Amino acid sequence: MARVLVLKGMNTVIRNLTKAKKDIAAGVARGLKKGGLHLQRTAQKMVPVDWGNLRGSSFIRNVGGKGFDTDIVVGYGSESVGYAVYVHEDANKAH
Repeated sequence: MARVLVLKGMNTVIRNLTKAKKDIAAGVARGLKKGGLHLQRTAQKMVPVDWGNLRGSSFIRNVGGKGFDTDIVVGYGSESVGYAVYVHEDANKAH
């Protein structure tokens, strides 16, 4: 006599996996933003300060994507702080 295997609850399993994927993707995006904020905060401690313009020009941005495709950029500078690259690349400075 042949045995027949009957699976029950597969729709529930698939639904739970889909929900878990969405939750994990959201967690990845949150984690990347928190990591970017930590990097920004740590870098702020090393920024040379004469007037505070460079320190005040720091930014963190989500430049695209969501979930697993999230792209976060942390940086310094704006039009008013044109010397950010110079300060970063000057190896003789104690920073």
